Amino acid sequence: MPSFEQLAISDLISLISTTWPEAGSSIFKSNQLNGRLLKDFLEDGQIQPPFAVMSFGTSVLEDWGLDNEAYRLPVTVNYFAKVSDPRGALQGGGFDVANLVLGQLILLREALVSFSGNFQLAGALPQISINNDNGDNKDLTMQRIDLFTGYVQANLLMGQVTN
Repeated sequence: MPSFEQLAISDLISLISTTWPEAGSSIFKSNQLNGRLLKDFLEDGQIQPPFAVMSFGTSVLEDWGLDNEAYRLPVTVNYFAKVSDPRGALQGGGFDVANLVLGQLILLREALVSFSGNFQLAGALPQISINNDNGDNKDLTMQRIDLFTGYVQANLLMGQVTN
């Protein structure tokens, strides 16, 4: 039988693919990259933007209720788009990829808030970060990769709660 965490991650992947259909099946767990540089996957043609990368913290047992078995799982979901993505084209020329990525992150945050399945949100609402100076975008620039990213961070509550 799948664990609470496996069920929650499966639901999260389904939610991401429904919310970001343009990413298609390009939804990866950070450990699937096996420490290889993103640039290697792009050059090999194994990843094509747009795509998503999920990172997970360690699930922690929640200490509430007598007969509850509930866990909190921190998750970060990055959305990657080409800097020159035509969906971010400006009327006067150029691209506003940051606004494009922000729009995608807002869609995912709204989907997480309204989701009902093998997890629910724990604690604060999901946080969005989209910043040219975040570590991911600095790394992309340093490696001369034509991508921009932002992320949604949330805590998923999963498990079995008795009334």
